[in-house]
Amino acid sequence: HGEGTFTTSAPNLRELVCRFRGQEVIVVIEQGNLTDWICRLLKPSGAKIVVSETRRNRWIAQDNTKNDRFDAKKLAMLYLGGFIKEVVQRDEKNDLILRVGFEHHDLIKQRTRTKNQIKAKFKQDGIWAKGDSVYNSKNRKLWIDQIKNKNIIPSLECRFAQLDLLDAQIKENELALKKAAKKYPVIKAMAEKFPGMGLINTTTFVALVDTPFRFATIKKLWTY
Repeated sequence: HGEGTFTTSAPNLRELVCRFRGQEVIVVIEQGNLTDWICRLLKPSGAKIVVSETRRNRWIAQDNTKNDRFDAKKLAMLYLGGFIKEVVQRDEKNDLILRVGFEHHDLIKQRTRTKNQIKAKFKQDGIWAKGDSVYNSKNRKLWIDQIKNKNIIPSLECRFAQLDLLDAQIKENELALKKAAKKYPVIKAMAEKFPGMGLINTTTFVALVDTPFRFATIKKLWTY
């Protein structure tokens, strides 16, 4: 049917698939930020969606010649040759817990980075702020008063404001996580059977694994 290019949009993708109505349509794409959206968009059309694991496509990733036309041809050739390492797409019903759970881990990383930046600011003035007391709002003035180089203070206060905001966002996220977890019977069952795991670990496990049936053996599940 030839080649073609188009702007990535919902109408264009639907039109492309509908153009071959009555035939078997196989859409091969690489794993990326748009993967979930494309799969949800084209699933009702009946097209087969094959998502390729990017890291395994050395022919594409490490080739000096890089453009959409050549990459698309190579992807098609890899599929026809049976060399595609397919990525299993997650069940849509787990989308909520995945997004809320990963938002929690992202916020935690941001808070850790901000805390490290706060201690680094004190270190710039020769002050070793050990422990967690420096983060407590009640102790901040005592810590800031120790700083001799006053030019550091505005930047430090900005970091403290960021920390307060992140703390508030994390509390909101934890409430959303608890609310979301109630919609998943498997999380409740795991929490009862393995009480030591806690809400965060349990929801993270469920979000990442999605379904244990995509693993051929228990060993492969635990390796993952």
